[in-house]
Amino acid sequence: MEEQMQVCPKCGIKQPLNEVWIQKKSWKGKYSSQNLKKLCPSCDEDYRIFVEYGGQFENLKTLDDFRVVFEEFLVSPKVELSAVERSYQVLKEFAGLRVQIAIEAQKFSGRFSSRSKRMDEIYPISQSVFAPQITEEFGEKAGGVGWQKFLMSQVVEVKAVKSGLEREIAKQVGFYPIWNMYAKHIPGIGEWLTGYLIASIGDPKRFPDTGHLWGNAGLRVTKENLAQSRTRGTKLNYDPLLKTVICFILPQSLQWQKSRFPNSPYSQLFESVRLKEQEKAINAHPAICNIRGCKETEIVNLGFKNDSKGGRTFQGFCCKKTLGTKKEHKFFNPAHIQARVMREVGKKFFADFWHTMLYFESENPDIYGREGEHAANERILWVFEQALKA
Repeated sequence: MEEQMQVCPKCGIKQPLNEVWIQKKSWKGKYSSQNLKKLCPSCDEDYRIFVEYGGQFENLKTLDDFRVVFEEFLVSPKVELSAVERSYQVLKEFAGLRVQIAIEAQKFSGRFSSRSKRMDEIYPISQSVFAPQITEEFGEKAGGVGWQKFLMSQVVEVKAVKSGLEREIAKQVGFYPIWNMYAKHIPGIGEWLTGYLIASIGDPKRFPDTGHLWGNAGLRVTKENLAQSRTRGTKLNYDPLLKTVICFILPQSLQWQKSRFPNSPYSQLFESVRLKEQEKAINAHPAICNIRGCKETEIVNLGFKNDSKGGRTFQGFCCKKTLGTKKEHKFFNPAHIQARVMREVGKKFFADFWHTMLYFESENPDIYGREGEHAANERILWVFEQALKA
């Protein structure tokens, strides 16, 4: 990857550069070595705007004309709002809206689930007035579409796909090397999720370490060994939407690759974190109930349960006060362990993403490791390897 890093002659930032035509194909340019230069994606877009809206585009005919304009572009003052700055503003709004849509889709999925099953039994969608629409939208796959899939397709498509949000976000993230050389090559991580993380982090240099990065997302651990959370009467000191993305949406997206790409370092990260959390749960000796607000000190170990599907699983702990009631204070149960796994994987990926952003700004060579201090970040290097192969 270091061999791919070069300094952009316009903005001076060290990153992988694109080969660009001085006289682009849309300007009747033809491929030749004399017509090629190197710019970063953002400056390439700025060059196009500089040429097309510079007031002399109609007079540019030959390659020599464009060479002169290109040299003028390199020494021209910085525009008020560069392509990458403009894309950042767009991502802040559009990617944030796309995340909200993903959250709403999850809510609707739960609401539709039980009703859809009942409707599939008593009134199949193929008998409804929606049958022609399903045939048109799903084609040969229409036979396998039930009420749940149809209703969810309406929620997501009407709000996201048809509005063009994802297409616009895909266009904007193309200006960032973090997409082209990193996120693009991680199964499960798409343009809109990448755009949201870019917009959330902004200038990566504003965080001195991962502790401050996680704190901004509400992922710090308090002195009482509890996660950051909302407290009535206290001003919120983190971004709650970002926390939802890191702890739920992001790990769910990464989890998609576990069955399809078992050798991916993020697939392996899930397994290593899960084993660690299970070990912590089994060997824990809690002195007080972990449920917020409960101060019970008599804790019951619930032991193991043998399940024909899940195998032998540890059931966790419960305070004696609520044991056997409808609202038992169970903690370190399988669902709790899964939540901790998702949170930890989300944190790890968020930190990797931040370190990679720093790397592309030549601020963080530590991903290759430092002898005697820390090892190389194998996850990031694996993704770089996939990017170079592509």
